[in-house]
Amino acid sequence: MRPRWPRPPYGAQARSYLQSRLRLGSSVTLRPQTVDRYGRTVAEVFSGVNINLALVEDGMAYPLRGHTATPIAGTWASAMQRSSSMPR
Repeated sequence: MRPRWPRPPYGAQARSYLQSRLRLGSSVTLRPQTVDRYGRTVAEVFSGVNINLALVEDGMAYPLRGHTATPIAGTWASAMQRSSSMPR
């Protein structure tokens, strides 16, 4: 599920946002969801809150196409709709 609007590269902003949410040395819990075609584990990351959802809700990330069949895909889609910074 890729956005249909042009998106400038926001990697640096997303990294800063993530660093502010997860301080160095923070404990996290991973909840594996699936394995992608490259053999990588796709997981939810928790540190008090669901970090994946926080990134999507705050407009710092979006679910990648191909992972929309995971158990939490509907939750990600809802988070995108709630995002206040996504163009409408």
